[in-house]
Amino acid sequence: MSYHAPELEAAEVAAAYAWSDFLSNRVRLAAVRAAPFVRGLPGVLDSATESTAELVVTLADLAYIAGACTGDDAPTLALALAAYDRYIALTPGPAPVNAMRMRAETLLRLRRVDETFAAFDALHARRLTEAVSDEAEIAPFRLLHDAEALEAAAALGPAEQETAERTRDWRLLAEELSRTGEARSGNMGRLGAAAAAADTVALTAATTAEGSSFTAGGSSFTAEAAASDLRRRVRIRSLNRIQRNLLGASYGQPIPRPIGAHVYIYIYIYIYMYIYIYMI
Repeated sequence: MSYHAPELEAAEVAAAYAWSDFLSNRVRLAAVRAAPFVRGLPGVLDSATESTAELVVTLADLAYIAGACTGDDAPTLALALAAYDRYIALTPGPAPVNAMRMRAETLLRLRRVDETFAAFDALHARRLTEAVSDEAEIAPFRLLHDAEALEAAAALGPAEQETAERTRDWRLLAEELSRTGEARSGNMGRLGAAAAAADTVALTAATTAEGSSFTAGGSSFTAEAAASDLRRRVRIRSLNRIQRNLLGASYGQPIPRPIGAHVYIYIYIYIYMYIYIYMI
């Protein structure tokens, strides 16, 4: 089975809609969208080359969604796992972080516990070696989740002022990005009002000079915004200076583990992964 650019484009559009449906708990619709593409995945894997790697990982995502939406169907998830492994093998250089994460989550759904923890350990080690790319995406729900995770980690050890400031900044940025529609038109929203209380003149000048970054980077919304849910996802490169300062240089790095809290961290991770899969 041979796929060319039109087929890849169709798969990417289907994946965008399917992810939106899946994350909005429209699981039946997500499964219906994914099913036709999953049927073609075995043939793609048989003839996969480096030139078809993007198609392989796109179909892997669709297989993951299809499996997750049908009661963690083991054969479908196993097919997704094989596709992620094939994509990682086809990719030159270090393994892509997103594929590693999806591989780990697929193992978790397959209830292969030892392999799951090994995969997340490898992902953790991989994240320690790289900076977050400007092409990476952030979203309000992720910022809020990370703020809560950081607060939970801090509760297990001595709290630092930096931790409190970081979680506050992430919550402010999450509130701002949840108002994406206004931000894209240059309106800084509630964040502008809050910061203006501290320095009205400076913020107004910065907003006027930089507020258009959402317009300039607006094209990043077109491919991903197949549905309203995805419009809240923003590439880091499209943030203006004020928003980048709120995000901070450490965003995306693994949360530091408090000394002596190993067991509690693993319990928290397990609970988070269970909630992520069965409750979201």
